[in-house]
Amino acid sequence: MTTTATVAPSPATDPRRLAHPGHGLAVTFLVTADDSGGARTLLEVELEPGAGTPLHVHDAFRETFEVLDGALVVEEAGARHVLRAGDVRSVELGTAHRFVNEGTARACFRVEMVPASRGFEIAKQVTYGLLADGRTAPGADPRDPRHGALLLHWTRTRAAGRGAWALNRLLRALAWQARRSGEDRRLRERYVRW
Repeated sequence: MTTTATVAPSPATDPRRLAHPGHGLAVTFLVTADDSGGARTLLEVELEPGAGTPLHVHDAFRETFEVLDGALVVEEAGARHVLRAGDVRSVELGTAHRFVNEGTARACFRVEMVPASRGFEIAKQVTYGLLADGRTAPGADPRDPRHGALLLHWTRTRAAGRGAWALNRLLRALAWQARRSGEDRRLRERYVRW
């Protein structure tokens, strides 16, 4: 991965840039699964102060974080790592982790997923489509719990931490219901553009 910061285009000029006011996180896909023949997905993330992810595990790809501007906290396997511009940290497949911007300024970083995750690309497009349609609130889970379950299913991600076993079991059942009812197909048809 390179360490050169780029000026991210607006969603109006680049369909692979996904952003929504108040969400706290904007994503620009620089390299997709299709672009790389399935080798990697590379995205640039702008993360507002206080924004981040809950503790989770990816079962399909390794993530490498490279900070371009600001600071990012990556918690992994119980350890806390503060990354600043130029720092790189990889989180291996199957490792519980989360990231958060604890600073007072926006953090900009790249995330490389190896191998590529077409499911992650689909899930992000659906997430921002739901936001745009008011079917989820910025910074919140989708209003329909089946949608949240599908987002995790597509990315092969599961919750980690206390109570995760029961939550993951419920989410698998909800994703199954959504697939069986055709809701996953409807969401893809409505929101996936590339």
